[in-house]
Amino acid sequence: MARGLWDALREGLVLPPWEGGDAVTELRRAALAGAERRYGLPLPAAVTSRLDHELAVIDTMRFSSYFLVVRDIVGPFSRTCGRGSGAASLVAYCLGITNVCPVRHNLYFERFLNPGRLDPPDIDIDFAWDERDRVLASVLERFGCRAAMVSCHVGLQPRLAIRETARVFGLPAGEIGRVTKKLPWLWRADPGADDYLDTLRTLPQLREVDLGGPWPEILRLAARISGAPRHLSVHPGGVVVTPEPVSDYAPVQRTTKGVPVLQWDKDSAEEAGLVKIDLLGNRSLGVIRDAVARVRAGGVDFDELRWQPLHTLPLVILAGMPLAWLAIAHFPALRMTLELFQHLLAALLVSALIGLVAGVAPARHAARLNPIESLRTE
Repeated sequence: MARGLWDALREGLVLPPWEGGDAVTELRRAALAGAERRYGLPLPAAVTSRLDHELAVIDTMRFSSYFLVVRDIVGPFSRTCGRGSGAASLVAYCLGITNVCPVRHNLYFERFLNPGRLDPPDIDIDFAWDERDRVLASVLERFGCRAAMVSCHVGLQPRLAIRETARVFGLPAGEIGRVTKKLPWLWRADPGADDYLDTLRTLPQLREVDLGGPWPEILRLAARISGAPRHLSVHPGGVVVTPEPVSDYAPVQRTTKGVPVLQWDKDSAEEAGLVKIDLLGNRSLGVIRDAVARVRAGGVDFDELRWQPLHTLPLVILAGMPLAWLAIAHFPALRMTLELFQHLLAALLVSALIGLVAGVAPARHAARLNPIESLRTE
């Protein structure tokens, strides 16, 4: 697609700014430096050709600044995990945004970004659960009035609509709870219902509850306001960064803690052309971070960048077999997957034994399976 046609299609997109010079030149430099760090020199031909292709597409679609801004957000934090369709980008992998080699695993970049895609790229980034607040604070501090979080619109669900309407009628909390607490937790009324009275009378939990007095009117009004917006909440991690103050593009308000929040939800923000970056918390990343720190504190020279977990998986599985058997024995659903697990384990062990039977030293066998070496020979 020609640049002029793409410009016409993406005219409404508001991309985050990068103010460190020419974004296209810097992205190429950073991507090549990251590729050298990931793969070493000389770079495999598959990597260089893939990088050239991706950088050309990113330049054509003018998303270079987006990648650099995301890189700068991720950079200060050691334990991150970029996921979603962004994991198919070699540029993102070389920048340290993602941690899965798309060349090794044959992931298609076009699923993430291509000139025929009109919606902006979406990279979800997980941080250690106890670092996410610091990540969000650093982004809001760095970009100031040009950054804000995305909101969630909290609507009046049937249970809440009944409770709020009954409060307006002046009913005491005990009387309201006598009805609402007996509603099933996941109860959802018919969206087209004009009155909840007949629906509630069919519920076994409320069969002996007196719904006389003001309740028919309460339930009729509650059905009318059900689904209406009640208040704004903050999206778990959606952040928007704009070239000018965010208030120039969308209505913004501040939470009680002073955090700027768009009055639009994520769908409305995307429809207006604002590009959202998801910065999320993940507890398992904190566990991995602490486990690696303990391994290194014990004197083990652990090179995480070059570690290939699939090569050591058979040994890890064997070491944990007693615990795994105990877990499987107590959960019928896990026992159903035991046969598949056994086939997987057998395949991994056979792969390791083939190298031993062939007389290949374990170190040489591991090197032969090294994905970086395999890329060089393709």
